[in-house]
Order: sequence, then structure tokens, then C-alpha cells
Amino acid sequence: MVSAETQLLYLCTRQDLLPQHTAQIQSIVGDGTIDWESVFDRARLHGVAPLVGRNLQQSEAVLPPAVLQKFKLMTMRNMTEKRRRSNVLGQSLDVFAVHGVDVMPVKGAALDVLVYDHLWYTTSDDIDIVFAVPDELSLAPELAQILPDLVNAHIEYDYYTHHDITMNATLRVDFDRIWRDSLSGNWENRPIRLMSWEDMLIALCINSCRKRFFRLKALCDVAETVNRGAAQLDWELFLTKTRDYGCPAIVFAALLATQLTLGCAVPDEVMDALPVRSARRYAIRRLVTTSSPEAFDSIFTGKLVFGRNLDTALMLQYATLSWRQLGRKMRFVWRTRGNKSLPGPRPA
Repeated sequence: MVSAETQLLYLCTRQDLLPQHTAQIQSIVGDGTIDWESVFDRARLHGVAPLVGRNLQQSEAVLPPAVLQKFKLMTMRNMTEKRRRSNVLGQSLDVFAVHGVDVMPVKGAALDVLVYDHLWYTTSDDIDIVFAVPDELSLAPELAQILPDLVNAHIEYDYYTHHDITMNATLRVDFDRIWRDSLSGNWENRPIRLMSWEDMLIALCINSCRKRFFRLKALCDVAETVNRGAAQLDWELFLTKTRDYGCPAIVFAALLATQLTLGCAVPDEVMDALPVRSARRYAIRRLVTTSSPEAFDSIFTGKLVFGRNLDTALMLQYATLSWRQLGRKMRFVWRTRGNKSLPGPRPA
């Protein structure tokens, strides 16, 4: 049974608040039993507090003044921090452009360009970028010198590939193909590269897997990319790349979790065409329907298995991996257990 607080979070984690959403919000809050402190705390934990706060205010829900103030302060802080990081990245892009090195923002940073109307809607710990060079030795000295500035601004970088998208080499994602199919874009009038819509949606599904599929920010990223990119997405190409990258079960689970929580307009024929065997589909469906954002809430509690807390969301994550991928993941977990600075090969 989904709690009233969770239903509110589902309704408010979206860019386009429609009249039917507003009516549902008003119906839920009408009896006056909402635990507003819990709503704020969970929205903050899930990285969507500014967006949830905006939608609650637009729906004219009556919040306790102290909680409303918390939402407003979170939004102001997020605006300031994202603007600071954006300025640092822009200055760095000027230097990289002089030396002819392409830079590709990924994950949330890419969505801030193509999908979200405002930078401040969602919160994040950092900006993720990828350089179109194989390693640090390939950078000119002037470029290597600005890397500490990126780290200090919480801009996480990687070379040619990105460890979050490969899940630390668990997946064999083809970054040669990603770079070939990438699009031209701009970050505050500076040239950048952006993943194609198909690659971006796949990367977001993989990131949702990393967050055990039920972090609301990850679900929102998937939903908004599908909804805003409907005209650009080539679903046949999406299916081909999903198969070639070896992640159809991950994509199936991420899209299904999004459909059952926030909702997203993935065609039924695309879900049916994902090459996931029936037994695995059944297992994934059972685990998705018995999990919820509360599974992410409890990620820091419970029984430890290989250094991670065991719950249905973790079981779902493992259910989407092949035996070979699971072996790679377990080797990485074993090598890095106890090292809190990982998983990224680059400093955060």
C-alpha cells in the first residue's frame, strides 16, 4: 500500500503539473493528516525537493510555514550551487575549446541542457563530464592545470568513457559509438557534445539501476527524457543499442519502475520488444511491484551482503544482470569494499 506521502511525491515529481495532478494533490492533502516533515525529508533525500516544493505551491496545497520555508531555502541553495558549478564549467569549456578537446556532459548535466526547463529543479552532488581523450597524459599542460578547479567545484570528470554508465566496467557500453552518434549542443553558448536521445535514455536507465531503480530523481530523469524527447527518440535504434550494450533487462526494469510510479509514455511495443526472457521479465515485474521509493529510503539500513544492504531493490538490481555481469560487479565490490572514495576512477 502506497502511503499518502509517497503519492504526493509521485504527483509532484514532474515538470508539467496538469489540472488532474493538482486535483489529486488537493484530494490527498484535504484530510489534513499528511506528515509534511516526512514529505520534505524524503524529497530532499531523493534529489527532487525544489521541484516538489514548486508543484506543491502551484497546487495551492497548504503546508506548515516551517516546512514551506524549508522547501524555499532548499530551492535557493540549489539555485546558487548549480549556478556556481555552471560558471566554473563554462570557464573550463572555454579553455578546452581553445585546445580542440570535445567535452560531453552526461546524466543530470546533459538533462539540464536538453530536458529540464530550469537548472534548479533537481539537486545533485556534482556535474559529470567526459573528455574526448583517452587519459590525462593526452591533455595539454594548460588543461591538466585546471582539473583541480573542476574537482573543487564538484565537477566529476572521466576520459572517453564514464564509470557510472559502464557501472565500473560491469557493462560493455560502446563509447566509440556514443561519441560517433553524439549531438552538437551548447552550455551557455559554449560548444559541447551531447549523447543522442537514444544513448541518453539508456544511460539514465543504467543510472536508475545504480540507484536501485527507485530514487525519484533517477525516475524523473527517465520520465522527463521520454516525455520531452518523444519526437526525437528512434525506438528501433534504442532497442538495437540496448541489446548491443548488453543491458535490456536494466532498461526494462527502469522503464517499468518509471511507468508504475511517475508514469512515462514508452510505447507498449517497445517494452514488449526488449530482449528479456520471460522468466526474467516475471522476476523483474514481481520485484518492481513489491518495491517503492521507500526501498531507496532504507538503503542505509538492513543486513549487509558484500558490503551492501540487502533489500528487494538490491535484489532487483542483481536480477537485471547476466551471470557474467554479476561476476564483474562482485569482483569490483570485493576489490573496493571498505574504500568509501570509490566507485569512480576520478575524484568526486
